[in-house]
This record gives sequence, C-alpha cells and structure tokens, in this order.
Amino acid sequence: MSTLYDPQQISHSLTALLGRDSLAKDSKPTLKQAVSVAWYSDDNQDAKAGCICDVALSNFIGAALSMIPAGFARDCAKEGQLPDNTMDNLQEVYNIGAQWFDANNEDPVRLQKASFFDDGPPQDLLNVLSNAAHQRSFQIEISGYGKGTMTLFLLN
Repeated sequence: MSTLYDPQQISHSLTALLGRDSLAKDSKPTLKQAVSVAWYSDDNQDAKAGCICDVALSNFIGAALSMIPAGFARDCAKEGQLPDNTMDNLQEVYNIGAQWFDANNEDPVRLQKASFFDDGPPQDLLNVLSNAAHQRSFQIEISGYGKGTMTLFLLN
C-alpha cells in the first residue's frame, strides 16, 4: 500500500527540486479558491492518487522552478491566475512529485494529467476527496516567494 510523504520529506523534495529552502508543516486543506490538481495513475492507467495546490502555492512552485520573479508570482496568486509558463513549470514538479505517494517505494504512480481550476475545485473533486482512502495537507513556505497549501490524497 502506498504511503504519503511526511512534512520533512516534502520539505526535502521541494528544496532539492527548486534550489531554495522549502518548509512544510501539517495543515488543514484550503479548497475554497482557485487550485491546481494533479492526477496520478498506476501501470494500468487507473487513477490512484492526487495532489491539490492552492493558487498561491501553484504560482510559487512554478515560478521558483525557473526563477520567475517572486513579485510576479505573488501578483498572479492575488488575482487568482496561473500563467501558462508557470503551469508548465508546476507540471514538471508534479511529474517528479509522483514520489510523494510512495514513501515506501512499493506502489509507484506516474503523473496522468494536471489542470488549473480558477473558480475553485469542481464538485466531483470534492466528492473524490471526501471518499479518499488517505489524505494529508501541508502548509508550505517557499523561501523568497511565500506560503500556500498542498493536499495529497490516495484513492481507494
């Protein structure tokens, strides 16, 4: 059975990927605003896991990956937008983030798709979350950019 990364593992992973200090702490999910969502599947293409980042963290991670100015990322987050180039960068992090769902190296998943919802999470996603086998949320601070929330979840 897959095991989700803990805050220390998430911090280490993002610090290594982004080349800047990142600190994750357990948190409550934030699902009332614009979000990006990544879906992960197994070798049979069955959906197994997902990751949701609020608009702020989506911008901060995507911007930090290619050193897009923090002020631009903060402005986009305030406006509830995620520019295409920032989403492309975020998708690269989501791709590598498949490891976040396999802390025990037992059940690998791969990125199936990533999307941005500027009106907040759709109802079907909220339904999936309410039935998730396991979920964990983090408040993550990306040094020089800011804080946001990430929720990882495993499907039944």
